[in-house]
Amino acid sequence: MAMLAATLATGLAGMTPTDSEAAAIDALTAAWESYFSTAAAGPVPYTAVPVPPETIAPELIAFKSALTGMSADGAGAQKIQDAMTAFWSGMIPAAAFAASTAITAPTDLSAVVAALAADFISNKDENKTLPEAAAIIAATMHTNNAGGIATFPPPPGGIGPQTIV
Repeated sequence: MAMLAATLATGLAGMTPTDSEAAAIDALTAAWESYFSTAAAGPVPYTAVPVPPETIAPELIAFKSALTGMSADGAGAQKIQDAMTAFWSGMIPAAAFAASTAITAPTDLSAVVAALAADFISNKDENKTLPEAAAIIAATMHTNNAGGIATFPPPPGGIGPQTIV
């Protein structure tokens, strides 16, 4: 498998509008979990090492915690970046990808705020539908989430560094 922006977009579009920050955080975390639980490291589908969904529970707690305060005016993009960064920072190599010895976060995580801020403005100014807006936000999150590396033992016993897809 591989992470797909469409999976994240479906989760985001399925979020029920709410006045409760806690409910919004739960829904956003569930959308991220659905998206990331399809991640794999390596060339898909041949030697890819999937992430067992149950192993990312601690990372999801970090993701969820970092979203606290996202309902404050102007805080959404920063809180999403914080959540993505917290998720990757909590990644435990051997638990997330069996036999991996290190995990390197994507280099574009620091660009999430600027990209999402622009998306939020564009979605509002252009009166995007919920599915359209969700797809744009998901594409930005997916693009900035790309490029993580799981390091495995080198060949011949292992597969060496692999991109997490």
